[in-house]
Amino acid sequence: MERNSPTDIPWRELGIAWRDAFLLVAVAVAAAFAFNAIRENGIPVIRHAPFDLLGPCPEVQGDISRLAVEKLRPDDPHVRVVDARMPWDYAAGHVPGAWPMPMYETAPLDREIIARLASMKAGTWVVVVDETGGQLAERALSALAAAGVRGLFVLEGGMAAWKRAGKLLETMEIPIVSELPDNRRGIQVVDALPENVLPSSSESVQLPFDDLLPPEEDVLKRLRARLQAPIYVVSDRELPPDPARARPVHPGWGVAAQLRTLGFSRVFVVRKPLLPPSPEGGESREDAHE
Repeated sequence: MERNSPTDIPWRELGIAWRDAFLLVAVAVAAAFAFNAIRENGIPVIRHAPFDLLGPCPEVQGDISRLAVEKLRPDDPHVRVVDARMPWDYAAGHVPGAWPMPMYETAPLDREIIARLASMKAGTWVVVVDETGGQLAERALSALAAAGVRGLFVLEGGMAAWKRAGKLLETMEIPIVSELPDNRRGIQVVDALPENVLPSSSESVQLPFDDLLPPEEDVLKRLRARLQAPIYVVSDRELPPDPARARPVHPGWGVAAQLRTLGFSRVFVVRKPLLPPSPEGGESREDAHE
């Protein structure tokens, strides 16, 4: 049997074939990168890791990924901290830059917050915070995961661990005034009164304090219609010396904190209780406490 000699191998044709194959692969890769670049939610070429790549991975317990306090860097652009506690707890002190995302007992998470988190750049880490890193944060994380949010973690030990570590706290300012202005034109009065108590005036907005449900949307719509008007929250009880940390939560302070976390910037709490005489046939504020 005759064997092909080295001179019989078509080296030139093989070289041309390899060249054409390489060019074809290069063109395909370039086209894929170009298409990915113009997509609205393209796959990131480089996975941005907000923490040291050589550091220990976040602890995982079951299906819940947990992040140690010392690994949380809230100023990292690839990290978003969300606080699942109630608005008054958030106002008293939270991780700097954290978004308020209260996890009410009998209401779903705010759809707007979910949409903002779901639309963030791929590779962002979403760290859910509550007071102790317990069931509240786990429930919030599960709700976010079910809504399609990815990169989720619970802060190990929650705000209690953050404070013990001596980390910075950010507070939400809610100014306190002694009483309503004499001239009430141009302001919006919100009554944080029980539902069975008469409103302070026909122009006021009734918003009873509720720690199980967020404010009703029709009430918020009415307030947003006068977004530039400062809001004065009144109640039938005098404010305690330190309302941010007083428990149970003062109704006026609780409503003011809810409004602040919902984006209303000019919110004041009136220290003096509002107890005008009740019209005939109506229940007075004094009667409501009996």
